[in-house]
Amino acid sequence: MKHFYFTITLLFVCSLAFAQKNFQSGYIIQNGDTLRGFMDYRGDVRNSQEAIFKQNESAAAQTFTPDQLQGYGFDKEQKMFESHLVPATTEGAAPQRLFLNVIAKGKASLYYYRDAFQKENYYLAKDNGELLALKQQIRFETDPATGRKRKVTDKKFLNVLTVALADCPSMSRQQLLNANLAHKSLIGIVAKYNQCVAPSEVAYAQQNKKSVITVAPAFVYALSNVSISGDSKLAARDFENSTAHYGGGISVNFTLPNLNEKLSVQTDLLYAPHKFYSYQYEENWAGRKTSSEATFDLAYLKLPAQLRYTFPKGKIRPFLNAGPVFSYLIRFKDTNIINSSFSSTSYTEETTALPEDGSKPYSFGLTSGVGLSYMLNGKILSLEARYEVTEGFSGVSDAETKLQSTYIMLSYGF
Repeated sequence: MKHFYFTITLLFVCSLAFAQKNFQSGYIIQNGDTLRGFMDYRGDVRNSQEAIFKQNESAAAQTFTPDQLQGYGFDKEQKMFESHLVPATTEGAAPQRLFLNVIAKGKASLYYYRDAFQKENYYLAKDNGELLALKQQIRFETDPATGRKRKVTDKKFLNVLTVALADCPSMSRQQLLNANLAHKSLIGIVAKYNQCVAPSEVAYAQQNKKSVITVAPAFVYALSNVSISGDSKLAARDFENSTAHYGGGISVNFTLPNLNEKLSVQTDLLYAPHKFYSYQYEENWAGRKTSSEATFDLAYLKLPAQLRYTFPKGKIRPFLNAGPVFSYLIRFKDTNIINSSFSSTSYTEETTALPEDGSKPYSFGLTSGVGLSYMLNGKILSLEARYEVTEGFSGVSDAETKLQSTYIMLSYGF
């Protein structure tokens, strides 16, 4: 039941996270006039569809579509958006007006937006003229000699760049051939062209944000339980929840600014010990008394890899994450101590709880968590509650195990 409540809480926090607004200093351009205030800073997809603005922090928010504004921007982030009628991308579709992110501006301008399918779209325009789509096609072809499939990239955008930028004599064919359909590469080409044809004009080029990597020692407090299913006698036994155990390791987080500035990848390398115990007693019709004590004492090295969403504002920032986890068994000891007595005789036998070599060295599972981060002395202090389900340690088909763990993890990044 506690795991059910944990899941409901996670879903609730998730819904709050994606609904939260993040107002930053910015401006809108309407009818040629610039009005300063605060803009809601969202992800690439939402930024292309609407602009949410308020004149001051206490004012009501107003939502504008690309038909209502000429553009908008953010001061600190140094991002500009312009309203443009974007050509249809598929046959039979109608052009649509969107806010395009201006990533280079000058005699030649470069625009970008991410659509609802998370596809990146780039456009080139000269002297504020027609938008020219920059596209490439990726396909797989079979090599007739080897029969192997190989990836082929048809850089159709090179033809567009070659024709559009032909009036720059210093722009070599080789420079264009080396271009990729990506922010950094395209911005470099367009910036070089603008410097070539209009060296006295002030041109704009958006700076790419680099991924921020945070490494943190982590301390873990955990509670776990094991369930066993199958035809084995172990499946009929109740194992007490693992006593509270302590572990730790290293956490590494790196942001994904080119995808979404609120997203990051959270990976950890953690040491996680577990111990489970079961006591069973029975007396048969003849009076023989038998007790059995089964113990599993084990430890894993765990490597979870999660996608994290962090609330974008405030000194204390909630976050949530989820993803797969790989566990490698580094210690395993199982015992089953049987005591039997009848009348005046008794004996004790110690065996393994599972058949010999019955453990498996690795397991996979899923994990999710919610937490809070706080900037302390320039470093990130994080407290997280995490729930995890993995396959367990048994490699025996008639004694399948499942481990469920709840963690409290404290880390201090640098």
